[in-house]
Amino acid sequence: MLLQPNIADKKDFIDFTSIIPRNLQQGFATKPLTVQSIWHTRLYFLKPIIKIVLGLFWIMTGIIASIFVYDASMQIIISLGFDKQIAPYILYGSCFTDIIFGILLIIKNTTNRICSL
Repeated sequence: MLLQPNIADKKDFIDFTSIIPRNLQQGFATKPLTVQSIWHTRLYFLKPIIKIVLGLFWIMTGIIASIFVYDASMQIIISLGFDKQIAPYILYGSCFTDIIFGILLIIKNTTNRICSL
């Protein structure tokens, strides 16, 4: 099929569909690019990098808050008015949630579901 030209008479197409075909330049002239489409085109390849960076940010936030700055995190939770017995559960629960969100952001096709929470 590709060895021969794939050209048909456009009169039959127009009679059948009532659509008048246009060439590429005419099509672009009727719907010019907008600022939004230009920005989307330029930033398209940054999307995977941004997803990975944000996912790693959430994961590291959970790890750092639960291990390296445990005392400071506990003081913040207690200063918010929570009891000292409940504070570790709140801390580890929130850190676990951060880590899960980070993992899910990196996994493909879950970003929309996470952002809608």
